[in-house]
Amino acid sequence: MIPYIDAHAHYQQEPLKEALARLQGAFDAGIQKIALGGTHPPDWKQQVQLQHHFPEKIFTHFGLHPWWVEQYSRSEMEKIFEQLDSELPLVHGLGETGLDFYAEKRDPSRFEDQRFAFREQIKLAVKHQKPMVLHIVHAHDEAVKILKEEKASRVPLILHRFSGNAENLRVYAEMGAYLSFHESKKLMKEVPLGQLLLETDSNEKMHPGGWDIRPHYQKTAEIIGLPLEELANKLAENFDKIGYSRPL
Repeated sequence: MIPYIDAHAHYQQEPLKEALARLQGAFDAGIQKIALGGTHPPDWKQQVQLQHHFPEKIFTHFGLHPWWVEQYSRSEMEKIFEQLDSELPLVHGLGETGLDFYAEKRDPSRFEDQRFAFREQIKLAVKHQKPMVLHIVHAHDEAVKILKEEKASRVPLILHRFSGNAENLRVYAEMGAYLSFHESKKLMKEVPLGQLLLETDSNEKMHPGGWDIRPHYQKTAEIIGLPLEELANKLAENFDKIGYSRPL
């Protein structure tokens, strides 16, 4: 059996019954493991519920996504990070966190709060030695600067839905980060094979049902020039190397 793995998805943002049904469909089709990206406290609880239904297949992450930073005041964020500090041992990793400076959709007046939230979450990931999922959009240079200042490479880093250029890729790869793609791109050929991951991001436009990552694997295998099974085995090995420990 080909070990398909979805390195990033968002099933927790729909009613529990529907999420469980979609997950069951994914697992029945041969998807072996699915990592969930956290956005803010309301979705953390449902992640845990999903993980309890599929304890060997679901990987949970708690974090405050850059988009959701805009929904909270600085004092509310500080309380969220206190909660995150206490609950991180209960889950597999931290994330999503990062920077999103896409000015057409984000509020530039809150970019400083994004920086604050990013630094605080890096500190928590390092403190609890949890892998960290990063959402970086239009902010790669500054994100790298902060990651280096906070010594984030002391934990595994996963660049979710990588959107940077070849130079950004090179810098992240030198930091030892994993680069995860939600669509097949020629740029994937530049990623060290031992640092490549694939994901759906639960995107129904690109992935049938929002979960079917199998065509993505096939296209990626063609771009990279590897047999499908060899690629899937290597990506499964990469996912295992992240070092997700079982939650307490």
